[in-house]
Amino acid sequence: VDETLPGSIRLVLELCEGGELYDRIQKLQFYQEHEAKACCNNLLAAVAYIHGRGIMHRDLKPENILLSSKVSNTDVKISDFGLAKLSRDYPRRLPRSHSICGSDFYLAPEVIKQEEYGREIDVWAVGVITYVLLSGSLPFFHNVLHKLYRQIVERDLSFPEQAWKNVSKGALDFILRLLQVRAGDRLTSEQALAHPWLRGTNTG
Repeated sequence: VDETLPGSIRLVLELCEGGELYDRIQKLQFYQEHEAKACCNNLLAAVAYIHGRGIMHRDLKPENILLSSKVSNTDVKISDFGLAKLSRDYPRRLPRSHSICGSDFYLAPEVIKQEEYGREIDVWAVGVITYVLLSGSLPFFHNVLHKLYRQIVERDLSFPEQAWKNVSKGALDFILRLLQVRAGDRLTSEQALAHPWLRGTNTG
């Protein structure tokens, strides 16, 4: 029996049976580079899609990325748009904000510095996620919040040899181009999709 109230909206959503990307990373410890490529390619395609419709997510992290099935490590979907910002005048006006929101380890420098920001913060978050996929650890980590924030705004970033010795230079270049402190120096989501590390990736 359809008991939908008059005037209400019904949402029919895809069932993602693979759970959160966070849990998959915990299970695998880290992704092999070919799977990290495919995962990032699919994630960036989704980010570019929402950016192309005047939306910035503002809280991209592995906990907010779902896997479509239990057998695929790379077929990802973005979830939890509770903090997303929409520009109703897009493309005449891009989505912008001053609000401090998101998850601490994935915040872009301009958010921490309480500057006006835009879609570039999502690209920064993808850079952090890529680092996590390939190494199983966060690029910026400290138990004291203001020290964590300092690491981020100064891009106090390293690639320890034990975790990164088998990762290609192309992957490191990709991460560094997304984790640019100055928002204008970062690749856009579309430009990131065209980066040599991702070009020609099998997205399956």
